[in-house]
Amino acid sequence: MAAGVTVAALFAPLAFAAESESPALAGLSLDELSRIQVVSVSRHSEPVWTSASATAVVTAEDIRRSGVTLLPDALRLATGTEVGEINSRSFAVTIRGFNGSAANKLLPLIDGRSLYSMRFSGTIWDQRNILLDEIEQVEVVRGPGGAAWGANAVNGVINIITRDAEQTLGTRVSAGAGYLDRAQFSVRHGFQAGEHTWVRIFGGGFLRGESAPVTMPEAKDAWGHARGGFRMDSRPSDGVHITLAGETYGGEGDQLVGATRTDRARFRGGDFRARLRRELADDRVMTLQAYYDGFRRDSGTLVSGTDLFDWDAQFETPVGDRNRLTLGANIRLNSLSDRDSMTGAALATYSRGRRELIQAGTFLQDEIALVPERLRLNLGTKLEYDGFTGWNPLPSARLSWTPCSRATLWTAVSRAVRIPSRAENDQTTTLPGFFVGEPNGDLRPEIMVAYEAGTRVRTSERTSVDVAGFYQDYDGLIGSATVSAGPPALQRQENLGTGKVYGVEVSGEWQVLSRWRLRAGGTAQHLEVRTLDGHTADPALLRLPGMSPHQQAWIRSSLDLPHDVECDVAWRHVGALDSNGIPAYASIDARLAWRPRRNLELSITGQNLLEAEHQEFRFLATRWAVPRTVYGRVTWDF
Repeated sequence: MAAGVTVAALFAPLAFAAESESPALAGLSLDELSRIQVVSVSRHSEPVWTSASATAVVTAEDIRRSGVTLLPDALRLATGTEVGEINSRSFAVTIRGFNGSAANKLLPLIDGRSLYSMRFSGTIWDQRNILLDEIEQVEVVRGPGGAAWGANAVNGVINIITRDAEQTLGTRVSAGAGYLDRAQFSVRHGFQAGEHTWVRIFGGGFLRGESAPVTMPEAKDAWGHARGGFRMDSRPSDGVHITLAGETYGGEGDQLVGATRTDRARFRGGDFRARLRRELADDRVMTLQAYYDGFRRDSGTLVSGTDLFDWDAQFETPVGDRNRLTLGANIRLNSLSDRDSMTGAALATYSRGRRELIQAGTFLQDEIALVPERLRLNLGTKLEYDGFTGWNPLPSARLSWTPCSRATLWTAVSRAVRIPSRAENDQTTTLPGFFVGEPNGDLRPEIMVAYEAGTRVRTSERTSVDVAGFYQDYDGLIGSATVSAGPPALQRQENLGTGKVYGVEVSGEWQVLSRWRLRAGGTAQHLEVRTLDGHTADPALLRLPGMSPHQQAWIRSSLDLPHDVECDVAWRHVGALDSNGIPAYASIDARLAWRPRRNLELSITGQNLLEAEHQEFRFLATRWAVPRTVYGRVTWDF
């Protein structure tokens, strides 16, 4: 961590020299940060400072000053997230372990719209590259969120909140280019369409070059992506807010099939969301939301598609002087299709061409003010049905104590489940003469029970600390059980594993001067997985502990210099991935920006500056490395 302190200290004399020239520009004050509202913990708005959960917020200003260009890189800004770049277009993202190219215990959302794919249980991040200018804030809830969001919110929830159209009036054009991010362009235009209606239209895209090859002659992972859409926000009367939003996107890129053969992967998709929020008398609130999300993907070796329809209703009401209820129901239809295909030398076949999966449930949260303004108890549960495993109860209990305005202590106990994917239920994989992997339509859900506790303390007007500890116990982990040794070897998907993960997450902020802020954080965790007695050990399952770092640490310095110049430096350390053979690495990113005019920003960002390249994650035997890169950007508002 000394390297980060040294880098930050280089700018201290400049900060002192500039201290008296203008008010704070380095972001929100600690008091303002403590008042940020989040909705992802209990599905109703509450201050992040008093929430009974390990919650972090990445603001739009954090993303802008980091200089990142892709959504997974923006998620690195939140304490506790594990982000490994597999290659130029593929990322492994998780919280509290169990990482992989399809990390199946993390539920990502955009405005409450699920990005989780039930085809294979996970998120395809190259398809979900929302334009970063659209983001208002990213709420990262570490730990289970099943009582609020249902199945698959096991180790965490990431909810990306986009900006209200009223906040983005006028036109913004942004363009950039560099070594790895070869070309980037985005444009948005916001206007008032009536006395109480605002509209934003937007579009953009990028071309991204190849990463550094490690185990092959060429990386063959360059790709491009384009998307466009709109958002309309209308407030026709007091207490009524109507939102309509939609977008379409597509992309394609090179990919390796096996060690040397190159193919072309293509995807396209779109979504539409309608939301009505109405504030009623007596502090009651009704929210209705429906959305559609669909995409098609042709990876060259596999053609698949998903159509997802979701309807959600929520009602908030006070009951007496001390209780506030949040209750509702939702129903989700996943229509999943796959075509029999060759994946490398293996043949993937499906018991049916299309599979319909229904998820439906009701939820209830009761926030009880045991001591008004001081002690709150939140009891909640979701009772959810899915077409693969039946009914699953997902309860939680969260207690928050705020003895004074400078401190919050909290604790929580929760239950969450991960339901099997379509691949685990339907897909048979055959490597002729060597291996047959069978699905299992009778799989049970993976179950996790979590015990958490934490505190947030404002140690002074300029400093704050956030600490969370956790212990999570898993049962019914799904893996491949050996039925016969063959040849060909026969394996079947079974609930054959148990596991546990425990650790601590720490972050803090120091407003050194009005123009200079330091932030730091780190995680330390230990993950264990074992196979149940009577089952042959599944190597893939037992490798999971070594696919996440045991420790991570980071420091970020944000400094505002004279003459409208910004300087941001970030250092991070990520521990080794033992199962992947990926050594520990440290990296420094730096950004320098200048505003020659109020509506014009010029910036240059360097990433991974400590070394020419390093590895972060790998998929199977193929390895790529993340190269050092520099790129520039121009943003013009008018």
